[in-house]
Amino acid sequence: MKINLTWALLVVAVVIAVGVGAYIYGTKQSSTPTLQAEVIQQNQLTDATQKALQEATEANNPFKVTNPLEGVQVNPFKKAKDQLNPFK
Repeated sequence: MKINLTWALLVVAVVIAVGVGAYIYGTKQSSTPTLQAEVIQQNQLTDATQKALQEATEANNPFKVTNPLEGVQVNPFKKAKDQLNPFK
């Protein structure tokens, strides 16, 4: 009777250990591709967000102005002096 009880407990322990091992293995196998897909999707979302943010800031930057003095001569009177000088 004692041997049968020992064998029964041993079989129950083995069955429980196999069940727990299978559960852990199954959760690792099913969650690994899901995690990789989530990481890829998150990276794509982050890249798209950064691109949209950069485009929005470039388009609506109130501090980005063109140079208002571009094309202005340093001394505009020099040209007038050369044109108006009768001795030249």
